[in-house]
Amino acid sequence: EHHEHHEHHEPSFSLDVDHLASHPGLFFGEIVCVVVLSLLFETWEHWVHRRIEATRDKTAEKILAAVFKELTCLGFIGLFLFGATRCGLVGFFANSFRDTDDHILLETFETVHMIIFLLLIVLIFQAVAMLHVAHNVIYDWSTYEHLRAFGHHRHSLESAFVNAGYLQRVKNVKAPRGIDLACIRRFKFGGSFFERLGQRHDYLHTLVLWRSIRHEFYYPTSGEATPVPNPALFSYSAYLRCCMTEVVLSLVELDKRVWCMTLLLLGPAALSAHSMTYSSWQALLCFFAWSLLCGALLLTVALEEDLYGLMPAHSLPEDPRQILCFFQGTSAAEMLQDIHDDHGGVALRGDEPHCTESIRQSFAKRGAPGFRSMRTFMPKERQRSGFLLPSGVCKELMRVLGFWQAMGITALVTSCACRTPSTWREITLCFLTFVEWPLMLFWVVPTLIRRFTMRSSQQADEDAIRSITMDCKEALLRHQIRLVQLEGFYVRAARAGEAWAQETNDSQSPRWSTADAARHVKQGSNTFQSLPASVQDEIGSLFAILDLNNDGSVETGELAEFLASMGFKEKASIAAESLVRLVDQHGTDSLKEESFHAAIALATVARPLREIEEDLETFFDMIDKENTGKVYSYQITQRLQDSKMGIDLQEEDLASLMYDHFSKSKPSLTREEFVSWFQALSGDRRDDGHSHGHGHGKGH
Repeated sequence: EHHEHHEHHEPSFSLDVDHLASHPGLFFGEIVCVVVLSLLFETWEHWVHRRIEATRDKTAEKILAAVFKELTCLGFIGLFLFGATRCGLVGFFANSFRDTDDHILLETFETVHMIIFLLLIVLIFQAVAMLHVAHNVIYDWSTYEHLRAFGHHRHSLESAFVNAGYLQRVKNVKAPRGIDLACIRRFKFGGSFFERLGQRHDYLHTLVLWRSIRHEFYYPTSGEATPVPNPALFSYSAYLRCCMTEVVLSLVELDKRVWCMTLLLLGPAALSAHSMTYSSWQALLCFFAWSLLCGALLLTVALEEDLYGLMPAHSLPEDPRQILCFFQGTSAAEMLQDIHDDHGGVALRGDEPHCTESIRQSFAKRGAPGFRSMRTFMPKERQRSGFLLPSGVCKELMRVLGFWQAMGITALVTSCACRTPSTWREITLCFLTFVEWPLMLFWVVPTLIRRFTMRSSQQADEDAIRSITMDCKEALLRHQIRLVQLEGFYVRAARAGEAWAQETNDSQSPRWSTADAARHVKQGSNTFQSLPASVQDEIGSLFAILDLNNDGSVETGELAEFLASMGFKEKASIAAESLVRLVDQHGTDSLKEESFHAAIALATVARPLREIEEDLETFFDMIDKENTGKVYSYQITQRLQDSKMGIDLQEEDLASLMYDHFSKSKPSLTREEFVSWFQALSGDRRDDGHSHGHGHGKGH
């Protein structure tokens, strides 16, 4: 009887073929449906790949590769189940269980397959959330790195201390900036664990802690050799981004060790679930979810205690003014302005006896008031303390945390799909279980990513440091290219007679109004916002370098000095005035940050290829003063070092960059090779000569 029942349900591949042969229209429709779905999925996959490639986000690329790897694995599982049912393997195993036929076993296999697929969908959603969190974290780190110590700019350490009530600006007409900084209260990191716990989400403490750890990475007080030979040619936030890639992957990537650990630890609880009531099962899921949240919070606290142990965060002085002096000259922009000394990276204060008059003037202009009576803080050398948890253990815990979180949500969705909650108790439990998910993803996980990434960054990765240093060198060359294009943009506009590029607005030329400038700021800002985040960050870095006194604007004279230092000496002042006029929507005779972004976007984005070549040829002619038709690496290096940006590139640096492009050593470059190389550096390899924004006159 059992054999007859088995025969009745036994699937047959030949029977399916006969059914399809008798209904060819159905067969054709199924093929069309599968092909259309495959094409849609492939189109979506290619679209995602293109979007991520455009943003140059390596973290997103690795996460995408991990997700599609799991999708491929699930496809293989589906193929295996199909083959197992058709070859009789399912029937063989069904005979091993009493009161179980192959039809039931097949259905349970498919159910498990769908549950795993649902788990993967949850992991994909978590991966998208992690990317969003990672982008926000990277933005914060980049902001921290560019913050200067002194200055009225709202993005400065001084303003942060003033806004938090630690410092007060007092008027003093005799002071370099017209103000003195008065200490209102002391700045402390907390002498006990509970005091530090209350400061976990304070912006100022987080900022100072981050800059302290960055300073320790550049100039170790533990007696170890610095992993970064030249901090001016390095980006700590970019290095953290590389470290964070592995951290984020550990939260979204499936791992065989995590699978085995889950089966061993949670398998018994899952086997006993069949004897639970529906309400008890929901209570277990709720308890499991909130236990994960508590465990994640404990892990963040442990990681934060490790960060406090890194020098010199816990040994900083309590006077906020001494903290500002300690960090003076160490922002990303100031390091390129060459105003810090060689005493462990601690900047000169401008009032010391061995300072030259030019250094004093630079400090006065850049916002550092002289504190003659204040003792300079120098961190003491000490050995680095150990961590509470080894890095390998933390990484495995984060893998388990991400997987178990997805598993809990999958169990919740599956249970609600099998039976809708009917009582208020069941509804409340389901709601509490689900609410824990966004709290974990958008409140706890960002802190976890920050803390673990910063801790893991102390283990220097030489390959990553070398790669980032090379990227920073290329970014400095792109700064030069953008300023060259900005000058060329003015030259062509003046030649075309555009109103904003004229020396005077007389009666014979149309006047340029602030309304015209506002319209071009809007156009340029829209173009700027369409750029990848990495390019926007580079343009923001260039503005920070040009903004010498850190007041949030680039004066016309400052821009003229930079252009003149690059070799555009004849009309540097006129060019600077015209470029400021183009986007000076408020009539301040200066470039605000938004206006600068707009001007750079208008001058460099989607310009005709011939214009770019013309600008680079002009740059080539300024270097090739003897008109030999070629330039040597030492000439390019000298030209870059003479610029007011203080680019500290050596001949070997340029030789490495040229070798990467030409795949061979090049002691000198012809005009064509020079243009080709700089075009590749700027990322502009278009073959057409068309533009999306030719005219910038009043009538356009």
